[in-house]
Amino acid sequence: MKIRRLVAADKAAVMQVFIAAYHNHSGSWSEQSLDDNLNDSKYYFLGVWQGNHLLAVSQFLCVLDSADLVNMTVHPDFQNQNLGNELLKQSLARLQSMGISQCFLEVRESNLPAKRLYEKNDFALIDHRPHYYRDTQETALVYQWKG
Repeated sequence: MKIRRLVAADKAAVMQVFIAAYHNHSGSWSEQSLDDNLNDSKYYFLGVWQGNHLLAVSQFLCVLDSADLVNMTVHPDFQNQNLGNELLKQSLARLQSMGISQCFLEVRESNLPAKRLYEKNDFALIDHRPHYYRDTQETALVYQWKG
């Protein structure tokens, strides 16, 4: 397996991961917004590849010395294989080498596997955002990592 930066030419592969993970739709990412993000230097994407198959994606929005984890998705067929953990570790290391000293993220309160992943990688819970998610009115937990 190989972890590398994703570029605009990877858009179709990223959409395939999103569609598989979000049950036949791409979540809140349209092809146009994904294309815009892949072509915007403020966004940093990494992917885990096995041959020509993209297995997992991380997407960060970087401004000055701070990043927001916008998306972390592992294809359902490859979950529970430590790919998310490896991708997150590599992402944070690469961001830190680019001068990023902190990273924030929001996660659904009910998403226990994601919460465990972030806490395992030194993210600290810093806030709650009640009714954050429009579809369920679920609370978002806000985490921060300091490099």
